[in-house]
Amino acid sequence: MLTELFIAVSLFAAGASSPAPTTPDEFSNSLQAPMDFSGVTAAVDLSEGVHVDITYELDGVGHVRLAAQGELDGPATFILLVDDTTILDFGGQLTELPEQTWETFNSEYLATLDHEEAVSLFNSLVQVWATAEVEQALAEAAEAAPSRSVLCDVAGGLSGGSIGVAAGAGCWWFFKKFKTCKKVGVGIATSVFGYIKDKCEGAQN
Repeated sequence: MLTELFIAVSLFAAGASSPAPTTPDEFSNSLQAPMDFSGVTAAVDLSEGVHVDITYELDGVGHVRLAAQGELDGPATFILLVDDTTILDFGGQLTELPEQTWETFNSEYLATLDHEEAVSLFNSLVQVWATAEVEQALAEAAEAAPSRSVLCDVAGGLSGGSIGVAAGAGCWWFFKKFKTCKKVGVGIATSVFGYIKDKCEGAQN
């Protein structure tokens, strides 16, 4: 769960910046470091499927926007933008984590970032779900939606799957190891899924 991960890394994450990850495991661990966010906005709608739109400012990177939508037992779409540049735009089944999606990741843009900025971008995609703005938007949407736990499953799956694909793509960009980075993506997806599902169900109870 994200909360437990915050506690685990907070003992060593404060202060100095981290060197570039040298292995997929180091990359995965780097995505668990707490972050300071500014200008976070979040809109969540669970009335017809799941729609999520989050924006924030990231120091050294720019204005980040991630938007996702999906239906029960159907495909999902996800777009990640930095300023006006599309970083990742895909549609399909989130559980597949397709290699071709990773290969279409905007590596030219990532090449303009130094390693610390690139890791910060991927880290922010994981940690933004724990901000007060996102949690409030999710809680309000869950309270307004029909009391069906399946909605929370879909919300968790969409959020976790989207970020899992992005994290896996980031790992693949660094290391070009598909099977290992797929495991990284699945691990991140599982953590975000559980966190969002619990928050959603808690708001409905």
